[in-house]
Amino acid sequence: MIVEFLEGRDFMTAWVMEPSPRRLAVLGQNGRDMTISQNRVLNSAELPDPGNKSGRLELLRATDSVRRSLAEAVELDEMWEILEGEGDQFAFGALASLYFGRSVSADDVSAITRAVFNDGLKFRFTPEGAVRNSTDEVTKILEERRRAEESERALKALAEWVALAVRGEVAPEPPEADSARQALLDLALSGEKAPRRGEANRILERAGLPADEKGAVEALTGLGEFTRHENLELRRLDIPLSFEPEVMEEVAGLSSSVAAKKAGRLDLTGLYTMTIDSNGARDLDDAISIKSLAGGRWQVGVHITDVAAFITPDSPLDLEARSRGCSIYLPEGKYPMLPAELSEGLLSLTPGDVKPAFSFLATVEKDGSVSEYSTASSLIRVDRQLSFSEADQTMDDDSDLVDLWDMAQALIAWREAKGGVNLNIPKLNVYFQPDGALSVGLTQWDTPAKTIVSELMILANYLAADLLHKNGYPCPYRFQEKPRQPDPSEAALKAGNKDPDLELALNLAARRRTGRSGLSFVPATHYGLGLPVYTAFTAPMRRYVDLLVARQLRSLSDGGPPAMNEQEFLRLALPAHDLQQRIQKMQNNRQRYWLMTYLAGSVGREYSALVFEQRDRRLRVCVTDYMLETEMFLPRESGGPTPQMFGKRLKLKLAAVEPGEIMPRFVIVS
Repeated sequence: MIVEFLEGRDFMTAWVMEPSPRRLAVLGQNGRDMTISQNRVLNSAELPDPGNKSGRLELLRATDSVRRSLAEAVELDEMWEILEGEGDQFAFGALASLYFGRSVSADDVSAITRAVFNDGLKFRFTPEGAVRNSTDEVTKILEERRRAEESERALKALAEWVALAVRGEVAPEPPEADSARQALLDLALSGEKAPRRGEANRILERAGLPADEKGAVEALTGLGEFTRHENLELRRLDIPLSFEPEVMEEVAGLSSSVAAKKAGRLDLTGLYTMTIDSNGARDLDDAISIKSLAGGRWQVGVHITDVAAFITPDSPLDLEARSRGCSIYLPEGKYPMLPAELSEGLLSLTPGDVKPAFSFLATVEKDGSVSEYSTASSLIRVDRQLSFSEADQTMDDDSDLVDLWDMAQALIAWREAKGGVNLNIPKLNVYFQPDGALSVGLTQWDTPAKTIVSELMILANYLAADLLHKNGYPCPYRFQEKPRQPDPSEAALKAGNKDPDLELALNLAARRRTGRSGLSFVPATHYGLGLPVYTAFTAPMRRYVDLLVARQLRSLSDGGPPAMNEQEFLRLALPAHDLQQRIQKMQNNRQRYWLMTYLAGSVGREYSALVFEQRDRRLRVCVTDYMLETEMFLPRESGGPTPQMFGKRLKLKLAAVEPGEIMPRFVIVS
């Protein structure tokens, strides 16, 4: 006996080998031995047994061929019309009798069953029989099929368009191109969370590309939507990279406002004031002044451009700065928090111009402590603009710079006595030269000029936190928890050390131990700086949280109530701080991306690496040409203890730079 059943969407004929009331052991026409439930059988027929497997297979395949041919010839339209008003469901045998008009065979019943299954328009298949669709249902199915055919044509056109673009060929845009671009963009940026991931995946599959984020990036690059070095993390942040017209209108109207708000300010234009910043910097938001006092003391001024006086809360400019969080600095470009007309023009502390500022004037004692300080909304005139390198070169010949350097050393000593830690670790600098060439270098952060500016900004931020705390004005305090305790062997190495490699290893190890940092609206110690309270307001043109703190300082200085209560500060400062942290991570990853691009041409080159952490054979090392930290394992040697490597150098070979990875692979040479 043969039976027929559905296997997926295919009809299968099979020879019954062992019948039973519930399950059948059968030989399928595909040559496989199977066990099926009696419930799956659609029809059966008694045929002579050929007696062997090959004969049975030949019979099964011949039967299937006959039934396929019969099914292909069946026309269901006339039968559908005849059955109107005769009921909804019909047995396949009854339909076969009606259609063929004779005593029907199992082949006839199978032909009708298959025809109904394949058609799905006039009749709907069920294992029990065919369900006749109404005229409305047929119309609906036809419309769905029309839409499906249109979708298929559109999908084919979109896939061809994408495939040609990836191959560098030009193809006319299909009508659905804009929608497809958005679907691909969503997939590239959001991955599995993309709202139209299925649509994008179908296009990519048809185009012969991976149906995932990488395939979407490849497609969008071919279509010209992405550059070869597209910054996907920046795209994911969804930060506006240009300024809307209403923002620029507000900027245009601030010129008269700045002039008007110069009245009533403390005139500090008589102080000899200077800016020290990076070479070519135009967004000058801080200036400094110093005067020597008797007894080895100093009167120092830290003057911060008074952004808070001119950007009104919830104005278009304020909302724009809030949405950006902070200025973005990347090797390939800069995206400022405020328009350049403000940050590099109207509010920048440019030399020779009288500018509004918020000033801290402090008396610093010989031991680095502050005996008194005051604040003021001020007017200053910068007398001199220096780059860091210019300040370092003229340090010995400029009495103000000498005083500033001496005072900075006193401030450092005072902080270190309070538990602060100063780590001298070079910083990687990845940049593009004017001709477009990618370059890499190290920036030293312990030069006299950078130390001066760093210590004075730390001082001003500390005094700001102290002032707000003592007066009960809400403030986002920046804290850092206690660092982990160093290995006792490190302390022994540090004593009397003059080896620069060992000093760098100790500093790198100390940085790994630094405690967690963050924001708190409860005063909290910043252990890394050695300060009981700390905030940040010295970069109000570049960080939105700094602008919020600057507003609070202005309110206090003017004798008014707090500009924001704690709930308002929480609502604004925490999201801005979170965004700033995400931007910092993106900047770090982008720098690493360009470093990997730079190193791709150096596979096989050897580098020197400094060991700054050791756990038996596992080493934490720094490739000092790029301040690139990675882990290595010492080869296991037969006999003897593992050598102590802290502060020593290894020779590594760059073995591989994988696209998309953020760490190259090194192997130990010696």
